[in-house]
Amino acid sequence: MSAKTLKAVIDRIEEEMAVLEVEGSYELVVPLKFLPEGSSAGNILEINISSNPRAEEAQREKIRKMQEKLKGN
Repeated sequence: MSAKTLKAVIDRIEEEMAVLEVEGSYELVVPLKFLPEGSSAGNILEINISSNPRAEEAQREKIRKMQEKLKGN
């Protein structure tokens, strides 16, 4: 699975949240703490999205262990 890069513009900031217009079609609301320091309305951002197979496997293993514990094994 390949990574995706999306372009977003900070549409507005409301309290501690930023409203991003993504690819001109969608709105995404994110906490300001996740944006680069000094970000403000009108800034253009790139959002990189990729899968993390190692983290997925670790999560599956964690769930498996919890299930085993609940079963009493």
